[in-house]
Amino acid sequence: GLHHVLQTDEFFNVSIEIRNNTSTDIGGILRNIPIASNYGSIDRRLLFNGVLQQPLKNSIKPGETVKILIGAVILEKGEYEWGVTLDEFDSEQSHIARNPLRIRAF
Repeated sequence: GLHHVLQTDEFFNVSIEIRNNTSTDIGGILRNIPIASNYGSIDRRLLFNGVLQQPLKNSIKPGETVKILIGAVILEKGEYEWGVTLDEFDSEQSHIARNPLRIRAF
C-alpha cells in the first residue's frame, strides 16, 4: 500500500477526520493506535503531542465532520501504521478507520 515517507526526528501532524453519517448525534472516546511494523512496542520509537485516548469534546451532529490533529515525531527508522477507532458512549459500537496511515521512516 501507499506509505508516507518521513525522516526520523521530523515533526509531522496526523490529521483525523470523523464524519457522522448517521441520523443521530454520536459521542465517544477516540483511540489512536500507532504500531511498529514488527509489532514491537512504540516506546522510545515514537513521540506524540497529547494523549492517544481522548473523549470527544462535543457530540458530532448528523452530517457533521470533525477534524483532530496530533503532532508526532518518529525516532527510529522503520515502518509504522497509525490506526484510529471511535468507541461510542452508551453503546457497544466501535468504528474503525477505513484507511490507516502507513509511514516509512528513514
